[in-house]
Amino acid sequence: MVREVVEFRVKEGMAENFIAGTAASKSIFEQAPGFIALELHHEVEDPLNVMIIVTWKSVQHHLDMQKTPLYPQVREKVVEFLEEKPKVRHTEIKVNY
Repeated sequence: MVREVVEFRVKEGMAENFIAGTAASKSIFEQAPGFIALELHHEVEDPLNVMIIVTWKSVQHHLDMQKTPLYPQVREKVVEFLEEKPKVRHTEIKVNY
């Protein structure tokens, strides 16, 4: 299992739209093979920063999803609210308590 960690910088006044767009993507993500879960975190100190953590069965499942018609459907729900290109990383949990 891996986590896709994506950091977004949204345009001024667009955080709630971005959050709503992400929430509206639930049924799209649920169709993606290997998708397990998604969390959206909204930074308290800087409300223009948003982080999404997507849990996948493998990195390959995430990469494969980006090649499907599902990926543009997800992007269209949020891309207009972004200030800059998001940062994407893949992580594995090594300690959890």
